[in-house]
Amino acid sequence: MNSYKIHRNILRDNSKSFNWASKLFSKEKRNTIALLYFFCRTLDDIADEKSEENSSSLIAFKELIIDGRQKTVRENHTEELYQAYRDLNLNKQVLIHLLDGLISDQQAVEIKTERELIIYCYRVAGTVGLFMCPILGCQKKEAYKFAVDLGVGMQLTNIARDVYEDSSLERRYLPESWLGSMTTREIREASLSPKGESYKKIRNATNKLLNLAQAYYSSGRLGLFYLPQSSKFGVAAAAYIYEDIGRKIRAKSFEWGQKRAFTTTADKIFATLVSTKHLMNFRQKPPIHSTSLHYHLKEFEQSW
Repeated sequence: MNSYKIHRNILRDNSKSFNWASKLFSKEKRNTIALLYFFCRTLDDIADEKSEENSSSLIAFKELIIDGRQKTVRENHTEELYQAYRDLNLNKQVLIHLLDGLISDQQAVEIKTERELIIYCYRVAGTVGLFMCPILGCQKKEAYKFAVDLGVGMQLTNIARDVYEDSSLERRYLPESWLGSMTTREIREASLSPKGESYKKIRNATNKLLNLAQAYYSSGRLGLFYLPQSSKFGVAAAAYIYEDIGRKIRAKSFEWGQKRAFTTTADKIFATLVSTKHLMNFRQKPPIHSTSLHYHLKEFEQSW
């Protein structure tokens, strides 16, 4: 089995939403997107399981990216990952930002402020938006801010979907400034009492997350202006399909302690069709980016 097929199978088996959207791109772009997905998925899988070995692997890979010298650690796909990094020609500094986000997940996570939340979302998902730009044929750097916003919106949706699951991993991404000093254990306990005040507080915070995500999705869509026609539909569909997860969460009245929300094949077909409205009568002038969305990201912008 050739490497392209292996990577496409990994995408198919691990992300129904992105796999669906990837079919709307040319074969060449689809293969490169699958390679990027393999790269990010492998790193994410290492970060998901907390262990001294995995933490050391992520730190060692970051040092390899920084100075090209590999420390003696257990492999953890290091050679494959480094080759993918070279093949994809990824921005070195942006990759370091991604790795910093994944390394932070190796510790117990208790986000304090909205600033910390947005920076985290940029590191683990906004960076991927930046990696996608050249793959999609985006030539203008003015597009990068919008690409970051789409990634941030998607990550905020992820967090809203996975409140309970993340608490089981000792991760609380809902900011303390929204929740007070609620611990991950208290989140799990709150899930048992849907009528309790703590449950309602988390429900309200989840609503706030999705409202924030909506602002980033809306900005991200403006970036379609900078994409070639061959990439517009796939990106518009991916955004709308992922955004649909948030709509499912709202439809379930933010019952975060129940089963996680997901989209069916029928949902994806409908979302794909609806996404075409963002391609019709599209603006002719370059969009203006809302500086407020990157108020917390100014220190990173010089790397793009």
